[in-house]
Amino acid sequence: MKTIVLAGVLLFSNLSNACPIEDETKSTLKNSSMNFFDPTDEFGFKSTVTAKDYASVFNHVKKVYTPIFKKAGFQLLLESNWKDKSLKAFATAKKANKKRRKIYVSGGHARLSFYTKETLYVTLCHEIGHHLGGYPIIPKHEWGASSEGQSDYYATSKCMKILFANDDVQNALVASSEFVPQFVKNDCTKQFILEKDQNLCVRLAMASEAGVKTLGPIWATGYGDLNDRDDSVIDKMDYEHPENSCRLQTMYQGALCNADPKVSFSRKEELTGACHPSNGNELGARPFCWFLPKL
Repeated sequence: MKTIVLAGVLLFSNLSNACPIEDETKSTLKNSSMNFFDPTDEFGFKSTVTAKDYASVFNHVKKVYTPIFKKAGFQLLLESNWKDKSLKAFATAKKANKKRRKIYVSGGHARLSFYTKETLYVTLCHEIGHHLGGYPIIPKHEWGASSEGQSDYYATSKCMKILFANDDVQNALVASSEFVPQFVKNDCTKQFILEKDQNLCVRLAMASEAGVKTLGPIWATGYGDLNDRDDSVIDKMDYEHPENSCRLQTMYQGALCNADPKVSFSRKEELTGACHPSNGNELGARPFCWFLPKL
């Protein structure tokens, strides 16, 4: 396993013991030939995120999610620093007051090769998922963070649907792309009646794949492909980072989930706000490569 030492939760890393409280140590990346501070890999795929893009995404997320955190009984502390060249993306809570919930993604993280604005949204929504993602909760976690798989599921089943709900033009543009696999269009059409909701579903599916393409190669686990399904079945709940194919499948199913994104997940049970096999959901449910249902 490739190793990363960082302050908190890094999207698509294989990292255990994530989300420490207020332990914001510098992150370092080992066993990689990629240069994250000059964001170009050997193929020349640079990040497309500019300082303006970075700020606009943070402003958008802060505007939408500050009242959502408040409704949940938390204060959102969404922090950014474009000049920070380190590789950081984490969620945490303040020691003195655990209702103050912090999220941070560094500028260096946003300058990774392949990085796009969509990837930044995926990253931020994953970190938000640790705070608001609900069941399953990491056992004995100091501030009750949702598991890694659940945070991935939250990112596309709730967060990005809320953020992109009114972005009809961009949603339609992505959905009309020749690069969208036909099975993705078919699945989204099965799940949603309105064309605008189908378009949003397709956009989230493609954003999920883009996220894996950004960081998957670093850990030599491939670039990520929606065609590569993970149909493995676990025998106990996995609270840590699943394999990249499983994470992509989780986010894809989140995109397909037709439950109301404004209905929050429960912290105590697995049905509220979710698509679930017991409700007859063939599509949109959390995959068994990390999730073990009680029902």
